[in-house]
Amino acid sequence: QVGEFLVKTPDDLVAVCRAWDLAATDKDENDNAAYTAGVLMGKRKDGRFVILDVINQQLKAGDVRVLVSQTAMIDKVKYPNVRVRLPQDPGQAGKEQAQSYMTMLAGYDVVIKPESGDKATRAEPMAAQWQHGNFDIVAGEWNEAYFNQLESFPAADACVHLAAVHSLLFLR
Repeated sequence: QVGEFLVKTPDDLVAVCRAWDLAATDKDENDNAAYTAGVLMGKRKDGRFVILDVINQQLKAGDVRVLVSQTAMIDKVKYPNVRVRLPQDPGQAGKEQAQSYMTMLAGYDVVIKPESGDKATRAEPMAAQWQHGNFDIVAGEWNEAYFNQLESFPAADACVHLAAVHSLLFLR
């Protein structure tokens, strides 16, 4: 349940985080390729949350890195204290990827955390806030696709929802 649709970014943000759910296959390789999603979320002075922007693209691994890097630069200009949150996959490959992203994003406030538990359980904190109408949404071209993915969760792998969950955890 959305609290308000906002025509512009509110000026009372006390924290901002862009969290990512990473994939590495583009549509040319697989019509059902997973999406890389980056959800930019803010916390307002009154404790409400606001979804500021959503990126949702099917990209190859190298293009994902470019997207994350360029988005961090753009977000930092608009929100100087923005935090970047990335998931860490299990095992050695996940550790290597985390170290590589941390190096690439040197100079930014970056947090990389291993994921644990199933997706539905990880989504509970956001679902509770959403159900109580504690989320506002900045109007944008991404809104319809975002709501479609939220409605399909957990039946479909709604990566934009998971990215938003990660943002919420760092804004509480």
